[in-house]
Amino acid sequence: MLLVTLIFLPIVLLYTAWVYKVLFGRITTQDVRNPDFY
Repeated sequence: MLLVTLIFLPIVLLYTAWVYKVLFGRITTQDVRNPDFY
């Protein structure tokens, strides 16, 4: 079980960091003030 954790934990962490980087773009103050911005 430890071996599985050592193999898959870095994969999951790298994937999570990649998704966070891709999906969260820069938000400007103009975006925040826009009531239709979702």
